[in-house]
Amino acid sequence: MKQGIKELVDKCGVRSVNYCVISNKHGEAFQPVTFQRRFEKGSSLVQEISALEVEMKHAALDEHVLEAEKVFKGQTNRKKVCS
Repeated sequence: MKQGIKELVDKCGVRSVNYCVISNKHGEAFQPVTFQRRFEKGSSLVQEISALEVEMKHAALDEHVLEAEKVFKGQTNRKKVCS
């Protein structure tokens, strides 16, 4: 996950893209980065994601899908920002 986000940030930057990250903490879905947060530099976002602890427990996929549904439900601003 961390490497994938780094590659997206390297390719698309943070100026015209809003990021949301859903991860696992103690077996529960949580959002360390929400769409509402803004980052001045891509390196700040990458650094924050890199600092997340790796959970050895398996996440409940259905819970994460429900969390993603909640996050994306109110998001109507969509545009292609990188290819």
